[in-house]
Amino acid sequence: MYTPSIQPVEKYNEEVYAKGYIFACTNKTERECFEHMIFSSNKLYAENVLRIAKGDLLFLFNIDKDQLCGLFKAKSEGKKNIIPEAWEGKYPYQVEVEKVGEIKIIKNAKKNLSQMGINWGRILNKGKLDLLLNYIQNPEKFDWNSVKKEISADEEEQPRSESTTLWDHPKQSYGKTPKGNNRYPGVTPAFIIYNMIKRYTEPGDLVVDPMAGSGTTLD
Repeated sequence: MYTPSIQPVEKYNEEVYAKGYIFACTNKTERECFEHMIFSSNKLYAENVLRIAKGDLLFLFNIDKDQLCGLFKAKSEGKKNIIPEAWEGKYPYQVEVEKVGEIKIIKNAKKNLSQMGINWGRILNKGKLDLLLNYIQNPEKFDWNSVKKEISADEEEQPRSESTTLWDHPKQSYGKTPKGNNRYPGVTPAFIIYNMIKRYTEPGDLVVDPMAGSGTTLD
């Protein structure tokens, strides 16, 4: 792993941090992350990156090496194009970072994160962040029983899915009342439409209803 020659900042204040986030990189993009001390993402994860606040705790996951390194702290809020030319403009949603203490590495990161119920690219709530902090500080003495408790609590807090399914579903899940008569598969494939709009449009773009007035559109 490329290691930047920078001085760490002070240890994070446990009373201040609220949430965490895991950025991803590859062998090809990792060096530029550390040269600029900026973590970035593409449009697919833009909403989450823009939610990052100064002081949030961050990690960097090298997908090619299957390694997670941290700890880092957000030096800025998540923004678009802090350094527009970085990564040839492919990853415009960015946040300035600084190192917190000695950088530690988790190997077999994908498996370990999965066992903790953590997905990179999603905001980590305090419970999930605490799990990851405890693990990265001392993997050998990590209490895996705490993972089961946290996952159970997290599942209880999960809201009903806001998307519908492409296939026939007895009751559409994103409204208070059933929608459509379900005679055909894909009565309201709302998530597919949402995904297309999110990936391929910018705010202010004109979007034509892809279902041409069939009643299947975004709420």
